[in-house]
Amino acid sequence: MNPTAFLLALTAFVLWGMAPLFDKLGMQGLSPLAGLTVRAMAAAAMVAVYATIAGVWKEIAAAPRATVGYLVLSAAFGAVLGQLAYYAALKQEGLAKVLLISAAYPLMAVALAIVFLKEDVTVPKVAGAVLVVTGMVVIKGWG
Repeated sequence: MNPTAFLLALTAFVLWGMAPLFDKLGMQGLSPLAGLTVRAMAAAAMVAVYATIAGVWKEIAAAPRATVGYLVLSAAFGAVLGQLAYYAALKQEGLAKVLLISAAYPLMAVALAIVFLKEDVTVPKVAGAVLVVTGMVVIKGWG
């Protein structure tokens, strides 16, 4: 992995690792939908300002409709429905359990990539999937 990509991935790891703490703290006194609304509106405002400064609106306007459509679907599934389910789970359970189960989402992404994008099934992918599922069973079954 090139050093820049590694540093960016490490930055995402740190930032995404911090965000759930704020999610759990922010859900106190709010319904999952209210929490999602605050988070989504704040994110949209920040992205809109950054996009304006970076000058990407013309690029977005010129993007193929299919590209935009896929990203809208990603927002619907990930940023709205998935986040709402995550917040609803946080209201009912501790952060560690909810996060360890919901953070297994790459397993779903890999399965879908194999089926729809025709990615190869390899021994490391299967072994990783078995470990993820085993971890989910351990988290769900203990405590």
